[in-house]
Amino acid sequence: MACQTPRVFLAQILCRTVLDLSRLVARLVAPMNANVQPGHPISSLFVLLRSKLTNELSESFERMLVSISKVRPWVIDPPTLVDYIDETDDAAGEQAEAHTYGAGLKLYSALPPWGAKLPRAIDKMHYEEVKLLVDEACRLSREAGVDFYLQLDRSPIGSIRHGVPDESIQRGLLEEWRRAVESVA
Repeated sequence: MACQTPRVFLAQILCRTVLDLSRLVARLVAPMNANVQPGHPISSLFVLLRSKLTNELSESFERMLVSISKVRPWVIDPPTLVDYIDETDDAAGEQAEAHTYGAGLKLYSALPPWGAKLPRAIDKMHYEEVKLLVDEACRLSREAGVDFYLQLDRSPIGSIRHGVPDESIQRGLLEEWRRAVESVA
């Protein structure tokens, strides 16, 4: 058997530990997902940049996504980067590019009639996921001086300006959702 350096040995232990932790997280989340009815629709919550995209902002945003993907188990998947350019016609009929940049988070739908069929534990975890994503978008908005807007699938929800979520996000989305997941069934 070849002799390993301490660095190689520690790297192997670290890789095994990370793999074991990811398997444990998968086992913890999987039983909860098993309680979701087959065919339950999935919606997407988008946190999209309203300000001009710069290289520095892009790097900060992508670091934020990587960072939050590691802090908790995610019911479906951690938020993913949304980055595409759409060619459209402007008001004068000229070709124009619209750049969409931000994050998308998949959620089991809680819209009627599906909300009543969604297990409370899944709904609570989704609330925590969305709260974390909104909090981090607020932090980045404040630090970088940029604005974001939120939409659920194609429906607008609200805006984050100067690090502050508007009333439709704060009260209409987060406070109402928090009350719902904390209420006794």
